[in-house]
Amino acid sequence: MPLAMAYVPWQTWCKTYDPQKGLSCGTIFPPLNLPFYGCIPRGCNQRGGAL
Repeated sequence: MPLAMAYVPWQTWCKTYDPQKGLSCGTIFPPLNLPFYGCIPRGCNQRGGAL
């Protein structure tokens, strides 16, 4: 039985960030720049309860 199945979409070449911005973002490719803003969903307070 297979453990997992992967799907990897094709990535097309695009304009890249300059090296300094790429270093601060962690990638030189703008479509891969997906910053993490935290794990608290909107509408919830700091303790995890609904507002």
